[in-house]
Amino acid sequence: METMQKTSGQDIIFLGNNEHALSALLNCNVNILAVVHERDHDLEFSHSYDQEIIAKNGKVISVEKNCRGDLEKNLAQLPPADLLVVSYFSILSAWSLNLARLGCLNIHPSLLPEYKGPHPIKWCLINGEKTTGVTFMSLVPQIDAGGIYHQEKCEITDEDDALTLFDKLNNLVQKALSPVMDKILSGQLQARPQTGPGSYFPKLSGDIRYINFKKMTARDIHNLTRSQVKYGGSLATWNQKRLAFGRSAILEENSQNDRPGQIIAIRKKNTTSCFEVICRKGTVELYYDAEDPKAAQVPQGDWLGT
Repeated sequence: METMQKTSGQDIIFLGNNEHALSALLNCNVNILAVVHERDHDLEFSHSYDQEIIAKNGKVISVEKNCRGDLEKNLAQLPPADLLVVSYFSILSAWSLNLARLGCLNIHPSLLPEYKGPHPIKWCLINGEKTTGVTFMSLVPQIDAGGIYHQEKCEITDEDDALTLFDKLNNLVQKALSPVMDKILSGQLQARPQTGPGSYFPKLSGDIRYINFKKMTARDIHNLTRSQVKYGGSLATWNQKRLAFGRSAILEENSQNDRPGQIIAIRKKNTTSCFEVICRKGTVELYYDAEDPKAAQVPQGDWLGT
């Protein structure tokens, strides 16, 4: 078992762009020496809490994205910390992992050892999972392989997408971070080793966004589309033009069809419109921007491709 020594100090350095986790940390009984975030990352840092951090004698530090040297240079200039709290994108070096006296508390958005890797929220949706959660874990040099301090679970509904699931997981973090931190800093909580191989899913390629109506069911397509909310949506082609779909809905998922990809209805709803499309199994609604000139040209009865 990994054990943290008992400590009377509560000096923390936070690494990451996730300001939901940061807001929870600000409500903990700790001294935040610094908040270190990456510039120009997909998850932008809004600086909403800068004044509160500075008022408590903490620093707000911006480092270059994916630049280990920039991060280490800034960390070396900070006073010694008891713990690094991490919701960070880049892989930390052994030097950074050993910087704090009690090591690192990382927050990973899945129930480890399942869904190790950089995009667990997207992959959980793509794979049609019904449950996920967050893991409070220690950090070791291997990817997402550290011991587990605590986990919180949540349900994934058919209405969830990448944004709503992100919010659900952040709510779990805000609920659990303070008691988890208290127990770690007082030496009451130990990290238990992960058991079993679990699963690892890599960074998603751009090609995964394309719908294959001949191979995918209505549920497969819905799962793909909701995983890509905020990331450009799922994609299909018509007349060598690319169409993007920001939302979807399953109409039915039991029929076996010999016309996958055919549009059997087009409905317009204010600023959005949808195609009702036959899939390999079932029928799905795919919503697009009603002002999209390419989508506006598509006639009912025509076919969408990959």
